[in-house]
Amino acid sequence: MIRSIGPITVLLLGTGFPPGCSEPSVTSPASSSAPSPPDPLSKSPLGDLLYLCLRDHGWDVTIDWDGGVVADSRTIPIEQKPLYEEDADECMAEIDAMQVLDDDEKERLHDAELRTRECLLDHGHEIPLAPTLQTYVETYNTTLWAAWSYVDLRNMDEDNYRRLNESCPQPQWSAGVSG
Repeated sequence: MIRSIGPITVLLLGTGFPPGCSEPSVTSPASSSAPSPPDPLSKSPLGDLLYLCLRDHGWDVTIDWDGGVVADSRTIPIEQKPLYEEDADECMAEIDAMQVLDDDEKERLHDAELRTRECLLDHGHEIPLAPTLQTYVETYNTTLWAAWSYVDLRNMDEDNYRRLNESCPQPQWSAGVSG
C-alpha cells in the first residue's frame, strides 16, 4: 500500500529528524554555527518529516500544502512499490519513535481540540461535545477524539477545505512536534 499522509488525526511530538532522514542544513544569518529549523513545508510537521525521510531514501515524492505525501505510478514504478512501502514503513517507524506524547502534551492537544471545535461550530459544522480532559488523556492511544473527524468532507471542495483548515487548524497535525 502506498502511504499518503493528508488530513491526519495523529500528531507528532519530539524534536529533530528521524535517523536516516536528513535535516536541511540551513544556517541562521545571525550565527553561522547553529543550524536553524527548516521552514515548514506544509501545515503538518508529521507530513514534512515523512516527505523529507522518503526524499532522503531517494524517492521522487511531493508534498501538498496539508502534508499529504504524494507518490504514484508516474514516479514509483510498480516493480519498486514493495521497496517504496518498506522505506515508507521504516520512515514512519522512525517518526513514531520520536513521538513524545506525555500527559502535558495531551492536555495541550485537548485544549487545542476544544478551540478547534468552537471554530468548527462557528463555521456551521455539527461537532459533538469533547470528552473531559481526563477521558481524552486516558483514551488518547485507543480512541482519539478529534473535532475534525466530525466534519463532513464529502461535498467540500479543495478551496473550502483549505480555508476551513486555515481558520480552524487541526491540532493533530502538530502533535508531538516541539517548537
